[in-house]
Amino acid sequence: MTLSDPSSDQPASIVARLALHASVLLIVLGVLAVAYPQPASRSHSRADIEREAAPAVVSARAASLSAVAPSGAAEPSADDLDISPTLAAGGDMTLASASSLLKTPQRETIIPKRPRKDLLVHTVVQGDNLSTIAEKYDVDVDTLIWANAELEEDPDYLVVDQKLRIPPVSGVLYAVKTGDTLSAIATRFKGELRSMLELEFNHLSDANTVPVSGTLLMIPGGEKEYQPRLVYIDGRAVMVNAPRGGGRFVWPAQGYITSFWAPDHRAIDIGAPEGTPVYASDAGVVIQAGWNGTYGITVMIDHGNGFQTLYAHLSAYYPAAGSNVRRGQAIGKMGNTGRSTGPHLHFEIRYQGGNVNPMRYLPQ
Repeated sequence: MTLSDPSSDQPASIVARLALHASVLLIVLGVLAVAYPQPASRSHSRADIEREAAPAVVSARAASLSAVAPSGAAEPSADDLDISPTLAAGGDMTLASASSLLKTPQRETIIPKRPRKDLLVHTVVQGDNLSTIAEKYDVDVDTLIWANAELEEDPDYLVVDQKLRIPPVSGVLYAVKTGDTLSAIATRFKGELRSMLELEFNHLSDANTVPVSGTLLMIPGGEKEYQPRLVYIDGRAVMVNAPRGGGRFVWPAQGYITSFWAPDHRAIDIGAPEGTPVYASDAGVVIQAGWNGTYGITVMIDHGNGFQTLYAHLSAYYPAAGSNVRRGQAIGKMGNTGRSTGPHLHFEIRYQGGNVNPMRYLPQ
């Protein structure tokens, strides 16, 4: 019987155990690799960055150039590209997507609107008012009033088939007088000489052009000031060319008629909450503003055509005596001052010094 030497099996056993351990270690590493994938490399070469980011991030200058570039124009150069990768939290480098930062070219031609060359004539139709007419011809309301003398006296007075001159742009339409110069005209109406020269309607070659008397010139953006002329009668200043009323009155306030005209009440009373706006019933000159005995706070307007209107028991008033007011202009607030039994407007219309029934003159 032959016995084996135990020492001869020891190397083989060690190799077997090492192989087993290595197998287990590989299995563990494989599991870890699947469960925890490795992060992407945090280092990028400049060539990689330029290749990946070039089509993605475009500077504002390059985007702007692409928006207006004509068909067939060259692409923006490398100088126009703004490649700016950023570092995210943790140090990872990120690049913006092209779809979020690249401006899509918008090729659009905007043609500026040119001023008209001619003076137009508008025929008033039913439903017209100055605002709608001005909007139709792209000018402001003041321009229409200044171009039509009859409107300066009563801007609201329009009748069907009335002819209105329509200037080409907003401003003042002026008929040249003997001795006028272009610079003097521009200064007078607060306009710019350059704008007058550039406006094709004026047919002016240079600033030294002497326009013929009667020629119509347009002062773009100009303003026509109202300058009342004063004369003195018995030591009192009288405004002889103040805006005259047209004899067409509007309601001075919104509310309910609480008292009608009567022999002992030569007016109408309009009731409404205190503070309700009160308006001038027609254009004219304020001849009284302030406290007036039992009338309380009162405004009185002379309309220059024989008519006067009186607004009493106000809580406040705006215009001073001697100032001009337009029809429909706010002149105060309804109140309860003077001898009054509650908030209301006491409204009178006087003609040639005598009271008349306001209901005959107000819109029904």
